[in-house]
Amino acid sequence: MSITGGVIRKNPHASGFAIIISNDYANTPGLETLKGTHKDSQGMEDAFKSLNIATLKVPNITKFQLVALLSDATRCTEYPEGSKCIAFVFSGHGLDSNQIYMQDGELMHIKNEIIQPLLPFRAPHIGTIPKLFFIDACRGSRNITPVVVARSTGGAVQEIHQKGGTDATLQLPPEGNFLVAYSTMPEYQAYEMNGYGGVWMT
Repeated sequence: MSITGGVIRKNPHASGFAIIISNDYANTPGLETLKGTHKDSQGMEDAFKSLNIATLKVPNITKFQLVALLSDATRCTEYPEGSKCIAFVFSGHGLDSNQIYMQDGELMHIKNEIIQPLLPFRAPHIGTIPKLFFIDACRGSRNITPVVVARSTGGAVQEIHQKGGTDATLQLPPEGNFLVAYSTMPEYQAYEMNGYGGVWMT
């Protein structure tokens, strides 16, 4: 039975689907324990639910488990017609070679092992659904000099409707229709506030 399909069946009117991963690395040799990563995932789950997006939150996932989960999400045929997005959120440790650590200490390449399985040339039946990837992890060891700014108090989002009838077709490039957002620049660290989660997601 599809895990993804089960979540969607419980939320038949959801406008999208989000996988939320948070690893704290407790008892993982060689990796520092993160104390706020699960708070990040709770905040992202709350945000997605407020947008009527169904969520699957998985803490402390291993590489084997995540590979299986992404395969399940790719094969799922139960996404509602008109779904606005399929999102992937990760909070944890990373490296400067576009890789992130799983709970078991294994590495996964962000593009090759996480993004590509969900792209149109791998899963054409969900090719028209935008894919969103939010990665909160280090991308190197350099320190960022912080800039203090006021917290945003709000904004506006304008929904853009594509013209065309229900039978309109849409052609996508092989690796198109996706967005990747990182919490820091290449070669730099990402930070968390002790006990409160990452600065970016919090």
